Amino acid sequence: MAHFLEFALNVATVPVDDAADYVGDELAVVPGEFEANYRELQKVLRADSHGHKRVDMPVIPNDRVEEFRAWLEQKLGKPVTVKPTKIPAAMLSPTQSQIWLEKIVKAIRDGKRQAANATKPIMVSGDDYILDGHHRWATVMIEKPFQPMNVLQFSLPIKLLQKLGKWYNKEHGIEAREGFIHKRKAMREAAGWSFNQPERSDPVSEIEKSIKTIEDAGFRLVGGQHQLTIPSGTTFVADLQEKRWPPSWFLSWWKNGKKIGSIRGAASAENVSKIVQAAKNGAEAYGG
Repeated sequence: MAHFLEFALNVATVPVDDAADYVGDELAVVPGEFEANYRELQKVLRADSHGHKRVDMPVIPNDRVEEFRAWLEQKLGKPVTVKPTKIPAAMLSPTQSQIWLEKIVKAIRDGKRQAANATKPIMVSGDDYILDGHHRWATVMIEKPFQPMNVLQFSLPIKLLQKLGKWYNKEHGIEAREGFIHKRKAMREAAGWSFNQPERSDPVSEIEKSIKTIEDAGFRLVGGQHQLTIPSGTTFVADLQEKRWPPSWFLSWWKNGKKIGSIRGAASAENVSKIVQAAKNGAEAYGG
């Protein structure tokens, strides 16, 4: 069975409405403020970041900061300082352009609420760019942008610090954190279905056909949603969202009361059959 990696919803590119749908499925994040904070985070990522992918960024573990500082001094032949301080999240600038929404939501859902207790410091340059700790910063930006964050500020500009950080990683055998492909994206590609609604002369007929396809797959209408429980104990919940354009199905799958995956696709009979099969494959891959 194929292994589906974890992340693909990049804040820099995912529209705010889709992000709100995703977050709404998981938990309430600062009611009434999520959309505004998300848009501001997107604006900063697009305007200020250097456009680097996560794999292009150095990794400096917190317990190796002093070692890294001494290494910098040795290579540069001059003093390098690291100052513990506090800087509001909104006053910092990102260096990488990949910020995974799934990772932010997971941190909040698991109780690691950065805005409430941003204790673990992130690393920043002398010109206030983030070297390491982008997702902790982004979590604060989503929840409470002006929350002061604990930072370790190096006395070097970001371009030099990033270049030397990569060199340090290579010398010390520290691997970069790879970018990820979210399991839903992988399932979509494997299933070969399109996220876009194709042109049709009778969209109502297509919706009706998609409902029949869902019911033919064994789903039964329960409380306005179609549900199917398979022998492993996984329950699939299919929600037809006709008010969206294009009309679409949102399919999630649950086990022991916990959601373990979801996928969305345009409301056509062809897409629905592929969505259902992709979801079952995904549930199986995760022991569902």
